[in-house]
Order: sequence, then C-alpha cells, then structure tokens
Amino acid sequence: MSEAKASGAKRILGLVEVRPGEAAVVAFAAAYCFFLMAANSVLKPYREALGTKVPGLSGLWFGTLVACVLVLPPYWSLVGRLPRQRFIPWVHRFFEVAFVTFFFLLRDEQTRLFPYAARAFYAGFSAFNLLVIAQFWGFMSDVFTRDQAQRLFAWIMAGGTIGGMLASYAITWTTGLEGFTPSALVWPTIVLLELASFAAVAIARHAAPSSWRPPPRSDLASRLADVTGGAIAFARSPYLLAIAGFMFVSLFANAFVYDFQRVMVRNAPELAASAAKTDYFNRINLWQQGIALVGQLVVTSRLLSFAKLAVTLATLPFCAAAGLATFALQPTLAVIR
Repeated sequence: MSEAKASGAKRILGLVEVRPGEAAVVAFAAAYCFFLMAANSVLKPYREALGTKVPGLSGLWFGTLVACVLVLPPYWSLVGRLPRQRFIPWVHRFFEVAFVTFFFLLRDEQTRLFPYAARAFYAGFSAFNLLVIAQFWGFMSDVFTRDQAQRLFAWIMAGGTIGGMLASYAITWTTGLEGFTPSALVWPTIVLLELASFAAVAIARHAAPSSWRPPPRSDLASRLADVTGGAIAFARSPYLLAIAGFMFVSLFANAFVYDFQRVMVRNAPELAASAAKTDYFNRINLWQQGIALVGQLVVTSRLLSFAKLAVTLATLPFCAAAGLATFALQPTLAVIR
C-alpha cells in the first residue's frame, strides 16, 4: 500500500484504519460474516441439544468425520471448476436443501427415524461449520492482503459476532411459543444463507480479481495426484504441522469439557424438554458472543496490530488453561456455563 493511500486512511471510532478503496469490500465482508454467523447461531443450539439425546460423543464425532469425508470431494470439484462468486452460493444451497430434509425428519421426536436423523443432523451441521466457515476465511484471505488482514479481520469478525448475538437473542423469543418446534429453526437459517450468498457475490464484484487459476486438468488421476501432493507438502511443512498440532491439542482438551457439559445437560431435570435444552445452549452462545465482541473490538484488533499474530494466538492456551483449572476445582453446570 503506497504512502499516499495510507495518508488518506480514516479511523472508525478511533480504532480501525480503513484506507481508500477498502470501505465497500470491508462492509460487504462484514455483512457476509454477519449473515453467516447468524445462520450458524440459529441452528447451533439445536444441534447441541440433539447431541444430548444421543449416547456416545465418540460416535457423533466419528459421524462428523464421515460426513466431512463424503462432502469434501464434490466441494473440491466445485472449487476447481467455478469462480468464487458461483461456487459459494452453490455450497450454501446444498446445505439449505439438506436442512429442509432434516426439518421433516426431526419435527416429530417420537418416530423411529428420529435418533438416526439426530445423529445425521449433528454430523451434517458439523460439516456445514467446517466447509462454509472455512470457505469464508479462505475467501477473505484471497481478497485481502496480509497488511489488510492485520488491520481489518478483527472488525470483519466483529460483524459475524454481532450477527450471532442478534440471532441468538431472536431465538430466545421462540422458547415457549405454542406449536413451535426447534426443528423450524432451519427456515430463518435458509434466509440468512441466501443473504450471505448475496454479500459474497458483492465482494467478488468489488474486489480485485484473484491471480490464482486452477490447473487445466480434470481427470481423476490428476486430481488424486494433487491431493497426494498436497498431503506431502503438508507433512514437510513445519508451519502447517504446527497449526495442526495447535488445533489438535486445543480440540482434544476442549472435548473433555464439551462431553461433561453434554452429560450434565442431558441429566438436568429442568432441561428435560428439547426446547429447554436448545434455549440453554442458545443463552450460552449469546453470552459467549457478547464477550467475544468486546474482545474483538477492543483487544484483538490492537493485539494483531501491535503484538502480531503469534503473541495473540499464544494467549489462547493460557485462557483455556484457566478455564479448565476452574472447572477441575468445581465441576458444575454453572461453571461450564
């Protein structure tokens, strides 16, 4: 970025620096994140509630692995064949169709198919989280430079947190509504995904075209060779292995608390009904996002700008260790909440 452009930068609320030519793309990126995380927050509490109805967390996560393995090949095919403004809406609509199917399978909890549908929804929504949210950040990395990411990503994330908060707050109104079943939450999710698709297309129109182009190969052997080459490159990269190790340790530790919470919620008499479980997880989600929003607007953006990414990431294990130690001293549902 030239000094002339940098000199024309403006600060929003005295915190974020937006330079000439960035405002429209940043606004659409924040809107994309807003709608995407709102869609995620609408269905996430219901997914967690269904997880308490099915025994065995390991089985649910194995189903998640299977679902991701099944969805990834067609996803890779779309990425390799279509421009970003086309394949993102197609991915969203694939999950929209899946959610409509689950609505009809899950609205009656007394049917014999319900336990199987609950497992499938848990795994399918996990695949949705993996693909759609990872797709968003892959898109952002394609649109923004490293310098822009350090200045702007925390604020783009804040747009997503606000979307999640508003969605969670809206879902609290559905608790206790006569005739309302938690499975009906798929309908606002579909609307939000369509709005996210619109924002993604708008970003593609305003952002500079990507210099990356897929290789001109389409046969299966070439695609498998690409996958194998990617796996070898991953295994040889200390940087990527460190990222994988960071994620493994984090998720491994969090799995214990996650399962403790799942068992506690399942056995809590006051949370016997599906709507009560969904409301419990929704309220936790709402508070998490409120705390995260303050961190993103006040803490994260400043840390990324001054302390850079490594120091910012290094604070996360310390926060997690403090939480785990507190839970070890007093393992109650209130502490997890």
